[in-house]
Amino acid sequence: MLFVTIISLGLLAIVHGQCALKTIAFSAAIDREQTFDANQVVIYDIVITNHGNAYDNSTGLFTAPVDGMYSFQLNLLTIKEKEGWLELVHNGQLKVSVYAKQDSTYDSSSNSVIIKMKEGDRVNVRAHKKSGLFGRDDELYNTFSGHFLSGL
Repeated sequence: MLFVTIISLGLLAIVHGQCALKTIAFSAAIDREQTFDANQVVIYDIVITNHGNAYDNSTGLFTAPVDGMYSFQLNLLTIKEKEGWLELVHNGQLKVSVYAKQDSTYDSSSNSVIIKMKEGDRVNVRAHKKSGLFGRDDELYNTFSGHFLSGL
């Protein structure tokens, strides 16, 4: 007999009296200045956390391992005197955007969203239009994060 209980930030499975916690949470960043063209997928290649291995830092895609509610956060810092306009998309559909532009210095923006997802659904970030993102290996400002909240 299999009993499964879903808790915030992870899955708690009780199988034959054994208990195992599987956390689904990731956070990734960009560590160098990059410019992205319109509709180009932004790949956050520096993985800070990837519990559950649902984020692929070679493609920039988060793939839901189970049905449920997920929370995502997006942070943007532009290259000095450049514009940044990014979109967080779920299965190709826009959910939220971040936009920043400053004529004489850097500018930042952030947003978050909760999305109902099915196993295999995907979330990623893409540029809405040409966007310049700031980054250095010792200053991680541009980040993409997400985690599992609860089952359905």
